[in-house]
Amino acid sequence: LGSFVLAVNIGREAITRMVSFIQVLVPLLLTMMAAVGGFTSAAMLHPYIIASLGIFSFVINFVVFPLILLSAALSIVNQLSDRFRVSRLAGLLRQASIWCLGLVMTLFIGVLSIQGVMGAVADGITLRAAKFATGTFVPIVGGYFAEAIDAAIGYALLLKNSIGILGLLILFGLCIFPVIKIFAITLAYKIAAVLVQPLGDENTAEALQSLSSSLGLIMVTVACIGLMFFMTITIILGTSGLTTMLR
Repeated sequence: LGSFVLAVNIGREAITRMVSFIQVLVPLLLTMMAAVGGFTSAAMLHPYIIASLGIFSFVINFVVFPLILLSAALSIVNQLSDRFRVSRLAGLLRQASIWCLGLVMTLFIGVLSIQGVMGAVADGITLRAAKFATGTFVPIVGGYFAEAIDAAIGYALLLKNSIGILGLLILFGLCIFPVIKIFAITLAYKIAAVLVQPLGDENTAEALQSLSSSLGLIMVTVACIGLMFFMTITIILGTSGLTTMLR
């Protein structure tokens, strides 16, 4: 039980670090997005991402994790008594945590993708019109000014992509090491369950197996959150690329 709590704390700390990192990185990326002409995209994505991160962190810490912990506790209780069986309830809670995590991820990524495409289209059309107006109606220097703006936007886009790639590498490091730690503890539980069962202690073996399943859910939760934030960064980078392409 002590190692189980340790693994849960590792998962919580990993999620907290990833959320804090994204809260720092996203404003920087959106500022660079505005620098390449994605004013509408930045204005649409910034409040949505910041608010969603707060809601998502709350759901994970106060809904998903408690469901997994309660499921693990009920699985142990189920092995302590021959009459009081709660395996079905434990399974329902475990499934509910999976549904909750999947729903949150689907809504977050889906809405973010839609907003990114809408903002990129609006920015691309606006910049295209502004470039045409500058080159047409400003005498002599209008065309040169428009080309200079294109060059500056291209450099800003390169800088933003470099920052985004660095952010992806840091996010990968924040996610992979806690996942490996939790996986190691989960594997130890499974091996212990295999070794205990031939000794005739069936209840202890089943309890260890249930705890390993719960730890597997925590590991999957941390990995899914890392994947979701990875997709968030790539969507932001892709939105800027789409804006530049449409322009």
